[in-house]
Amino acid sequence: MRNLPEITHDILLEDDRWTEMLPDYESLIAMCTDQVFKHGNYLAEAKEIELSVTLTNDHHIQQLNNDYRGKNSPTNVLSFPQLNNDKDLEHTTEPIIMLGDVVVALETIEREAIEQNKTLQDHFIHMVIHSILHLLGYDHENQSEAETMEALEIKILSDMGIKNPYQTL
Repeated sequence: MRNLPEITHDILLEDDRWTEMLPDYESLIAMCTDQVFKHGNYLAEAKEIELSVTLTNDHHIQQLNNDYRGKNSPTNVLSFPQLNNDKDLEHTTEPIIMLGDVVVALETIEREAIEQNKTLQDHFIHMVIHSILHLLGYDHENQSEAETMEALEIKILSDMGIKNPYQTL
């Protein structure tokens, strides 16, 4: 097994309700990042990887979703990669890599967890992993990409003891 790079998390808490709903959000984010990097040979030459995570609310994520995606509605999570393409991911020789930014909306995550009969923690973990995979170049714009990304998410989550989030009851 390869040595994982040191992963630094810059966490911005924009809504204090996160501390009430998921008081261990910092350790959950670190666990998600570690699990993603254990399941792939991403940025193998990097010695340190930085990840920014903003824990916000529906109001702020709706503004971001409108500004960057032209969708004037809240969403569960947004990813803003700093690396531009697969070549950056595979061939970078920079010792410190800024992976990108993840923004998570509390109300949407909470509502989806209830609707999907999941715990808030499990759904949060899934959304953080999903977003980190986007930062690493995974996408779900077509069926093939979606199947690849979902299979990896299911594997990572399963290894963490979390059931398949795509399985409907």
